[in-house]
Amino acid sequence: MKIDNAKQRLGYTDEWLQFGIVTNEYVLDQFEEIETSEDKNAEHYRAWAFGQYLERKGNLTDLEVENIFKLRDKGPDNCDLTESRLHNLLFSNILTYEQLVQLPLDVWGQSKNYQLMNNDL
Repeated sequence: MKIDNAKQRLGYTDEWLQFGIVTNEYVLDQFEEIETSEDKNAEHYRAWAFGQYLERKGNLTDLEVENIFKLRDKGPDNCDLTESRLHNLLFSNILTYEQLVQLPLDVWGQSKNYQLMNNDL
């Protein structure tokens, strides 16, 4: 039950664990930290976790990239970090050219793939 409370407090959905972005242990550690820290903003902890995930990975499979687009935030803060995650992904320098040009950018209100804008690459 404690993991469910921790996930709820920090705004993690089951997908964060299923996709290997965070582990139960990591979530419980963050829960301990947020309970004792002056920083009570759950979105800061999710953003930090995602950044650490990208640093750990070094490169991503196509499935891992696809899964990033499936991540959702479900925190008490009602803060959707989708755009922040995608920004971090784009500038992480861990995507292959093929992955980069296939990224859908509809999250920013565009229905085109990055492929249409790859003249800047």
